[in-house]
Amino acid sequence: MTVSRWILMTLAAAIAVGPACLPGRVGDGDGGVGGYGHGDVPTGQCPAEEDVAFCYPGSGVTRSLGVCQDGIVTCSGGTWGPCLGYVVPTTVETCSNKLDDDCNGLVDEGCGCEPGAELPCYTGPATTYELGACKNGVQACEGGTWSTNCVGEVLPSSEVCDQVDNDCNGLIDTGCTCVNGATQSCYDGPAGTNGVGPCKGGVQTCAGSAWPTACDGAVLPSAEACDKVDNDCDGLTDPGCTCVSGTTQACYGGPPNTLKVGPCKAGTQTCTGGQWSSGCPGEVPPAPEVCNGQDDDCNGESDNGNPGGGGDCNTGQAGVCGPGSNLCKNGSISCNPNQAPSAEACNGQDDDCNGESDNGNPGGGGVCNTDQVGVCATAKVVCKNGAFTCPQDTLPSDEVCDGLDNNCDGQTDENNPGGGTFCDSGQLGNCSAGYKQCKNGNYDCVPYSDPTQENCDGQDNDCDGIVDNNPADCPQEYCFGGACFQL
Repeated sequence: MTVSRWILMTLAAAIAVGPACLPGRVGDGDGGVGGYGHGDVPTGQCPAEEDVAFCYPGSGVTRSLGVCQDGIVTCSGGTWGPCLGYVVPTTVETCSNKLDDDCNGLVDEGCGCEPGAELPCYTGPATTYELGACKNGVQACEGGTWSTNCVGEVLPSSEVCDQVDNDCNGLIDTGCTCVNGATQSCYDGPAGTNGVGPCKGGVQTCAGSAWPTACDGAVLPSAEACDKVDNDCDGLTDPGCTCVSGTTQACYGGPPNTLKVGPCKAGTQTCTGGQWSSGCPGEVPPAPEVCNGQDDDCNGESDNGNPGGGGDCNTGQAGVCGPGSNLCKNGSISCNPNQAPSAEACNGQDDDCNGESDNGNPGGGGVCNTDQVGVCATAKVVCKNGAFTCPQDTLPSDEVCDGLDNNCDGQTDENNPGGGTFCDSGQLGNCSAGYKQCKNGNYDCVPYSDPTQENCDGQDNDCDGIVDNNPADCPQEYCFGGACFQL
C-alpha cells in the first residue's frame, strides 16, 4: 500500500466519524495540495495521484466557526474528486444544544433565556463601536426569549459642532470652524494699538458654525483730535498739538519694560503756557542694584547679581562646608558655603561636613588580598587617612574538613581533620568496613581492605557478597565453615 493511499484511508475514516484535525497537504507539506488552502474547493486537474487537500464550499467567514469544518478532496485519475466530510452552517440555530449551528460566532441566539438576564449589544457598524459618542446597549430576556431591541445603545449620527464625535469616526467636529455659542476676543486695528489709549478689543460669537466678520464692542484708532485723548492709539496724546495750560501727562525716561516694575514709576509733565514742561518730575527710573531686598534696577528681581557679595568668608561649618563666599540674600550679606555636603569619599576630607574625615569607610568593604594564604588571604578593603588598605581580618584556626585552608599554611584539609573513625563503605564482604577520609571538603568512607583472592576461611575475601566461593586454597575440595573437605 502506498503512503498516499494510507493517508487517504486515514482521512476518510476521520470524516466518517465526525470533525477531525486534518493536515494542510499530503505530499510536499506546504499547506494545501496544488496551492489550494482552507476555504477553497479545488477542481479540474490535480498534480499527483492520491494527493489530498482541504476543501470548504461554505462562506469563508464561517470556516472553522462553531460546528463548521473543512472536508477533504482526493486526486483520482488526474482530476479532483468531490469535497467530502465538510460541515457548513445551518439556516436556523438549533436551541439548547450549546452549539453554534449557523457558524456566526454566537450560540443559541434567538432561543430561550432566563427572565431578567441581559446581554450587551450594538447594532451599529463595527468600525464605530466605542468611538466618540457611540456606546453599546443591553439586550434583555423578555418572556423567556431574547429581545430584538438593543436598549440604551448610541449609534452614529450627523456631526454637530458641539465638541463631540457624533458620527463616531474618531474625529471631533469635522467640517466645523467653531462651536455654536462660543465666543472669542477680536481686534481689527493695527498691531500694537490694542489696549493703548481708547483702543480696545471686542467679542465675536460663533453662529452657524462660523465666526462672524463683525467685532462687537471694538474701538479702533482714529485721527488725532487734540482732545487729551490718544485717538490714534500710538501711546502719545495730542502730538503736535498746543496743550491747554493746567493739563498734565505722564512721562517716563527709563526703558519701557521697567515702568511699573519694582519702585520704578512714571512722572508727570504739566502744560504751562501751551507748552509741556521740561523734564519728568516725580519719575523713579532704574538704579544700580544694592543689597536691600528691593528691585532697584526694576528688572523683576530683588538683589540680583549678588550686590555687595562675592568675597571669601568662613561659614563656621565643619569639613568642606567651611569655606564660603559672601552672598546677598533677603537684603543682607551672609556667608554661603562654596561646597554642599556630599557622600563621604576616601580622600582624607570631611565631605559630609559632620566633623569626621572618611567616616563610614567610604568606598571600602570590597574583597581584597592580604598576601597571606588560605582563609587568611582575603579581607575587606578599609579606607584610612584618605587611602585604601587591606588589613587581615581572619586569623588562622584549626583545620576542619571544609575544602579550605583554615590554619593558613598553604594546605587544604591536611591530616584528615575529623576523619579516621569507623564507617560502612557500602561495599560487600571484607570491603564493607572502612574509615572516614576527608576529601575536597567532604568525607568519603575508604574501605580498610580491597578485594583479594577468595580463600576458604569463612570470609568474603573478593567482596562479591558470597563467602568462600571458589577458594583458591582448596580447588579440588569442598569448602564449608572455613575448612576444606575432600570430595
